Amino acid sequence: MTATRPSSVRASMEFAGPLNAVSVSSSQKLIAVGGRDVLKIIALESGGFVEKRNLRSAKSSLNFSTNDIRWHPQSDYLLATASTNGYIVIWDIQRDTAKLQKRDFKAHDRAVNRICWHPTDPNLLLSASQDGLIKLWDQRYKGKQINVFQQQKSESVRDVKFSPYGDTKFAAAFENGTVEVWELGNNKKPEITFTAHQGHILSLDWHPTQPSVIATGSRDRSVKIWDLNDVNKPKQTIALIANAGRIQWRPNCPDHIATSSSITDSSINVWDTARPFVPLACMKGHADIVSDFQ
Repeated sequence: MTATRPSSVRASMEFAGPLNAVSVSSSQKLIAVGGRDVLKIIALESGGFVEKRNLRSAKSSLNFSTNDIRWHPQSDYLLATASTNGYIVIWDIQRDTAKLQKRDFKAHDRAVNRICWHPTDPNLLLSASQDGLIKLWDQRYKGKQINVFQQQKSESVRDVKFSPYGDTKFAAAFENGTVEVWELGNNKKPEITFTAHQGHILSLDWHPTQPSVIATGSRDRSVKIWDLNDVNKPKQTIALIANAGRIQWRPNCPDHIATSSSITDSSINVWDTARPFVPLACMKGHADIVSDFQ
């Protein structure tokens, strides 16, 4: 059995309130963080973290708490935020403070849990909500949805991700433990539907090198690896001591996956899927739960 390797904190910054989401820009030079009372752009420089913009200083009539935040995959100046009041805001941080909000629109009737930019089309954005809907937005249509996808049982959608391998697929995770894979051009029924967990699925991620493989993390204290060509049973299962609030494959290490919990555990654990019994590494440094990581 291999012992878990501890990791040390290289830099830190304290904010006025708890954070719900974090996103790193495509150039890896800027970091966006958002929460109930926080929405800022920071940079990691030689001396540590440095605040660059406070987006809450922009003039806005919106009273929102940020649930999710995502940089545009092709721009260090554009990002989208998803709010608990159902709004999505597109920001352009090149603009003057009063014009930082490029666009805002009421996207859903309930909280928006997750948003995801298309990996190659700069105009497309997916949103997943507590109202049970997944919506596709095109920036060129200024806040008008161009497609809506809905599970037959209308369960709340906890996560949604475009496939990084093509222009047409995305996967969605639901509170009833199911996963659906949809084609953008067909909103009548999903291409694949299966029950992945007995509890809420809180996070999912596409494998970085295998187009048919995804990972799902659940409130049932497990992470499961699935081959979409055969979803009768998972390829692998990782048992956790707490729920899987967030999961993400490790870049350049296709057998490693990181997890954090939304209750009890304040660490980030990295697992080797070939030896899933003990974490490969454990990152500690937070006094409370880790709500997001990248």
